[in-house]
Amino acid sequence: MTTEREVAGPPGIEPDRPPRVRRFGRRVYQITAVLCLVAAVQAAILAAVGVAGRWWGFGSAVVLAAGAVTLMVKSIPYGEVRFPGR
Repeated sequence: MTTEREVAGPPGIEPDRPPRVRRFGRRVYQITAVLCLVAAVQAAILAAVGVAGRWWGFGSAVVLAAGAVTLMVKSIPYGEVRFPGR
């Protein structure tokens, strides 16, 4: 179990970098990540059925899934990250 002292970090040590400001709000990143995941699943289904080119379909599914993971990570509110309007 993590205590509050472990979460806060060592005493007397402050982060030496300024907070990063994201271009869009958290909700925009979350919605875009979900849309990327839906598109990745659709591309994989179309490739598996044979409607789209097999390699193009699976390749685009991998790229879309990686983009969705990146967007999900960007939506996590770390301590040094600030979102617009906050």
